[in-house]
Amino acid sequence: MLKILVATDGSEHAKKVIKTAIRIAKPTNSRVIVLCVEDWTHVERDSGLKTREAVEQAVEVFKKYNVPVSPLTRKGTKRPADVIIEVAKEQNVDFIILGSRGLRGIKEVFLGSVSQRVVQLADRNVVVVK
Repeated sequence: MLKILVATDGSEHAKKVIKTAIRIAKPTNSRVIVLCVEDWTHVERDSGLKTREAVEQAVEVFKKYNVPVSPLTRKGTKRPADVIIEVAKEQNVDFIILGSRGLRGIKEVFLGSVSQRVVQLADRNVVVVK
């Protein structure tokens, strides 16, 4: 059984990431870990709530398609890409799926170059969804 790390930020584009992850996970009987990193560069009173909501929404979609899923949130203390890579190693996932772009402004979890940084630094395969 493969382990897939799916990085989400709750954006509209993240829905495409989740759909792609389901298309990969379902036929391969893979286990999915849904990760959302709370952006440490912006202080917002309910940012933790938004992070949990993004993960919960993603988890519900995976459950709907009977894909084994585990939620995971992290409060970022470094760049989101570095947290994604760290979690991939900790969880010993086979590969990472993330979007090419995310939210902007205070809601931003993925900075413009997050996917590029993950691709460059990850020691495992990365799927970037456009």
